[in-house]
Amino acid sequence: MTAHIYCSRGRIQTVIAVIWPCVLVLALPIALFNTLVAPHPRSPQRFCFLRFPGNHLRYFVPYKYAEFALFYLVPVVLQVGCYAVIARRLFASTKQLRAPSGGGSRDLAKQRKGVVKMLIACVAIYVVSYSPHQALLVYRTFAPGPVRHSWTFLVLVTAMAYVNSATNPVLYCVFSATYRAKFMAIFCFARRRRAREGREEGGAGKAGDVPWQSDSGVSTKYVSLSVKTGSRSTAF
Repeated sequence: MTAHIYCSRGRIQTVIAVIWPCVLVLALPIALFNTLVAPHPRSPQRFCFLRFPGNHLRYFVPYKYAEFALFYLVPVVLQVGCYAVIARRLFASTKQLRAPSGGGSRDLAKQRKGVVKMLIACVAIYVVSYSPHQALLVYRTFAPGPVRHSWTFLVLVTAMAYVNSATNPVLYCVFSATYRAKFMAIFCFARRRRAREGREEGGAGKAGDVPWQSDSGVSTKYVSLSVKTGSRSTAF
């Protein structure tokens, strides 16, 4: 009931004004210090890695743990906390809807359960997608020896991180009937509009043509009429 108060335009603009400068500052080292590095001296291949000048590990480890805290730990805690509050309030109001008051209340209760399931799935996919990178960071920090892994493993865990963003629309379609209906309505509207425009372009006569009307008022054919005025011909 109070979502429109907390999600006001001013609050949203304030959040954006705070988040984006922080993200730009944290991404600045990547833009400045990314460089091409060979895996070994005789390798013809070069890979893009973050290399700080001077004592690389002195800056690299704190930087990676800052990423871990701000881009993984804090978002997970915020998501779990906020979604737990939302789920608790939805379940509390759902209990009141279970009373025999018609099919509309039962449908609303079912929709709210679907919302709770979607929130749980969002958090679970976020944790699963980003955990391999973070687990590798922690293990590298405290492992007694060097960690050996293949390039395929690095590509896989990086792709898993991108999967998190790609799965959100899929989750909305799976758990929200309203989202599916609106999506299909927009998709079908665009498809019907293209089909209608195609029919109008195909059925329209040539420029300058007008339909010849029969006695019954039904168009039977197109003819071109022109009236000469001096040296210029005007088409009707």
